[in-house]
Amino acid sequence: GAELSAVGGEGPWKPDPRLKELGMRGVFHNDARPGETPSSAEEQQRAEYTYFLWRLKHGVAEGPVEIPSEEALPLEYNLAGLNAISFKKGCYLGQELTARSHFRGQVRKRVMPVAFEDRTPVAEVGLGCATTYTTAIVAGNSVFTGHKEKKIGRLTAVTKDLTGGFALLRLQQALDPSSELRVEDSEVLTWYSVE
Repeated sequence: GAELSAVGGEGPWKPDPRLKELGMRGVFHNDARPGETPSSAEEQQRAEYTYFLWRLKHGVAEGPVEIPSEEALPLEYNLAGLNAISFKKGCYLGQELTARSHFRGQVRKRVMPVAFEDRTPVAEVGLGCATTYTTAIVAGNSVFTGHKEKKIGRLTAVTKDLTGGFALLRLQQALDPSSELRVEDSEVLTWYSVE
């Protein structure tokens, strides 16, 4: 089938079941070094960040920071579309709510990849035009429609260069073409489809 031997025969590689664009995954012992393993902590961080950007491009949130375990609802984090939920078998905590929401089509919020459209400065200082912004863009910032009219969600992850990230947003407002979405009081953002 789809099983391949890892470099050196250390374990099986299989397609990532969430999304074909995520490539292959392997499970190895801690002491195994499959394929090209980063040789330094800096290379490891670079590899992990590159993978984060790849997941962001394809709208796949993962881990306890992007999907908080005590508050996340599976459908809000796109887990049904990523083959993480079965509606045909099993029992799990929250199954009734998840199934009811799925079959009624009543998902009100979703995690979405977002792009920050502009960095509107509050002031330009000195000859070098150092720019100051009203809000530091970080995970956890609230997202509003317009100028703090209504809170519709929050950022769950942000890129290092502050060009985008993931946001958990109320669908009705996020998908309304007349809504201008802002992070706190400064940053305009748009969600984007990953189809």
